[in-house]
Amino acid sequence: MKLKKLLNGIFDSSLDEDIQDFEVNGVYCDSRKVQSDGIFLAMQGENSKGSDYLEDVFNKGVKVVFVEKQDYDLFIEEDRYLLVVDDIQKFSRQIIQKFYQNPSQKTRVIGITGTNGKTTVSYLIESILHEAEKSCSVIGTVNYRIGERILPAQNTTPGFFENQRLLADIVNDGVEYCVMEVSSHALVQQRVDLIDFRSAVFTNLTSDHLDYHKTRDNYFSAKAKMFVDLPTESISVINVDDECGRKLFSKTSSEIFTYGIEKNADVMANDIQLDISGTSFKIISPQGDLMIQTFLIGQYNIYNILAAV
Repeated sequence: MKLKKLLNGIFDSSLDEDIQDFEVNGVYCDSRKVQSDGIFLAMQGENSKGSDYLEDVFNKGVKVVFVEKQDYDLFIEEDRYLLVVDDIQKFSRQIIQKFYQNPSQKTRVIGITGTNGKTTVSYLIESILHEAEKSCSVIGTVNYRIGERILPAQNTTPGFFENQRLLADIVNDGVEYCVMEVSSHALVQQRVDLIDFRSAVFTNLTSDHLDYHKTRDNYFSAKAKMFVDLPTESISVINVDDECGRKLFSKTSSEIFTYGIEKNADVMANDIQLDISGTSFKIISPQGDLMIQTFLIGQYNIYNILAAV
């Protein structure tokens, strides 16, 4: 996309004629990953500022860099274009939205959050979809499976820029579903902004990660953000046996489906048999009953299977 078209409506300052027709092939905020045919946004990170790495960026051949006003105290050579915006965070959302054209609206994104079970549930959903002959990509703790490619995972949930790039790749590959593990860190750090989740799954909440969130209430609020932001046409899948899960009922405007073992739910398990060789139980749901026999052991895996179903 040409720079002039990309910036139309979101950047008011005039562009030098020499740069208007620059073909933008990527939008980056990581100086280690930026390519010469892309543009760089000098974002504020947790431990450093993107503006501290501008010399490295320009040395890679990058021509166009965006900075926030307070960072504009740098000398720029003639063939380097430093463009100044009022709010780099807001601008990053606008330019990513234009560059990638809202990829999450063109595939079905299922988000999974909770302290435990995210990875197992993601694998189970992937397996169910494949069995139904649906194509599915997974973004999670173990790796990122995008079409036929398997990429190493740097985080449970990638950063905002990378999420949009991966989703665009999923759309370009014609994949119907994307299953994404969504960490509480990602929700607080706005890494899943602009993602339209068709469904969101809540597994459970324990007292982990309090080194980051400080209090259990803060931790719950981080997890709840995913459900608060869901539109009415989306679906929340919630563990009704978890106290924090039940608190989510009043926080989302989406349709709610519940699952559980102890409390009444839309999808339940009974006739449970557990031993070291595996697990069997009956799923009871509005669509009918189903006997499950699995090598997965432990009650927690019954919850994981119910969530996936």
